[in-house]
Amino acid sequence: MFRNHRFVAASVVGPRSSKAVRLRKRHRRALTLEALEARTVLSTTAQFTMLGATAVDPQTIEIRFHQGDPAEAPSAEIALTIYRSADPVVDAGDRALVSTVLTVAPGWNQSAQIALNEPLGILPEEPYVLVVASGDANEADNVASFRKWTVGAVTHGFEPNGRMPSWVHETAATLRQQGYDAVLPFNWARLSNLPRPGIPELVARRLAHQVTAMSHRLVAHGFQHQDVIDLHLIGHSRGGGVINLASAALPNGQGPFAGGLVKLTMLDPHPARNTTEVPYYSASAGPIGQLSLLNFLTFQEAANDQAVVLAPGVDQLEVFHQAATVADPSPLVAGDERFVQSWGEVPITIPSGSAVSEVAYYDLTPVVPSHNGITRYYQTVVAPTLGSGLPLDQLQPPLIASPTADPPQGGGFLPGTGFESELQVLAFAGFPVPVASSLLTEVQTLNTAIAEGNRFEAYAQLRHLMRTTHLLGATPLPQDSLTAFRQLLGSTARLLRTI
Repeated sequence: MFRNHRFVAASVVGPRSSKAVRLRKRHRRALTLEALEARTVLSTTAQFTMLGATAVDPQTIEIRFHQGDPAEAPSAEIALTIYRSADPVVDAGDRALVSTVLTVAPGWNQSAQIALNEPLGILPEEPYVLVVASGDANEADNVASFRKWTVGAVTHGFEPNGRMPSWVHETAATLRQQGYDAVLPFNWARLSNLPRPGIPELVARRLAHQVTAMSHRLVAHGFQHQDVIDLHLIGHSRGGGVINLASAALPNGQGPFAGGLVKLTMLDPHPARNTTEVPYYSASAGPIGQLSLLNFLTFQEAANDQAVVLAPGVDQLEVFHQAATVADPSPLVAGDERFVQSWGEVPITIPSGSAVSEVAYYDLTPVVPSHNGITRYYQTVVAPTLGSGLPLDQLQPPLIASPTADPPQGGGFLPGTGFESELQVLAFAGFPVPVASSLLTEVQTLNTAIAEGNRFEAYAQLRHLMRTTHLLGATPLPQDSLTAFRQLLGSTARLLRTI
């Protein structure tokens, strides 16, 4: 079923494998009547033998069994109960999901499918699914189980400096701590800032390949033929489109992927594209805001990402989004977000026939009014709940999911912003007012040259600003703000080549 693959940029959690082996040995011993006394026992002496169980899809379990001794019992009723469990051993701590009665005729190598009330979700603390049959004198062979392995991947979006942000590795580490069996921190930062079309499609295929190879490596850690793999892909900003495209390229309908669940988590999804209906951003009308927005829109026009239309094969979709303005007073808003703030592009288009009938939208604007801040919030607040499946409405403050989301309103240049408001932003960041005022004036001159199409003057003014920021780098001014300003000037240099 599996081929040998190189394990790329990921880690597989191994310590639980030895525990699973010990538990399987315990499972091979005959189960005591006391372990099953609380379950319904139907009156029959049929010789029923459970051969195995697996999931054919997230909401359907298939069992294989023998029903013998037709002379004594031409047919029999077998009570079946399905449990989620922390181990493959039947005990009082198992959580019942559904109970049913199966009428079976005599015969060997039979099978039956059992529909669940809801899909088997991702729950690393209860990775095992047990199918327990009652109604047979020999209960030692009336239990079958399989394990749901959880594989995750985390990725970023547009990164102006071409480096993967630290939150990706940190979120991946949190998922491992929550019991995920393998997690891939996926890095495409050096491609994310290239103003070319087709980049998300290219990196999505690479992501799908690496996740598939990583999943194949689970064989070395105890993966059995009846087990299934759940996939959880998490993507921020442009990465929301990447994980969606990757899910379409994964072999979800084959082998262990067939019965597993595919979940996508989009963190403020923002494909790099210009929309005519709704501006998915807030911008300052001051000099830096104007220059930042020009670069922002020029890059999006060149990249021209696809709109996010949910891929087939996805079973669950959750979207954390925000639409805060550049003037939001929250300290969570980053310095560069005071000039242009990206918004999540919602709602996500769900095609007819999709397995996802309802999206879980979480509007974080009142909680985390920051496009980049959503990643830290997810890592520190939401990711630690994934092992136990804690409902997010039990957080403090609670997150309440909405089945729908409206496009944000009020995008574009924010009324009331301008030179003076940006002067306050720079002063608050640590720039002396005379320095901040001089920088804004120089940027305003650059904007005028660009608007008038005066390429020679624009280049001259840009070189002057670059020299100025280089000299300011030797002063005790905030270096992170200067670095962001240099990145803006660098992207403006690329922009001037297109004028």
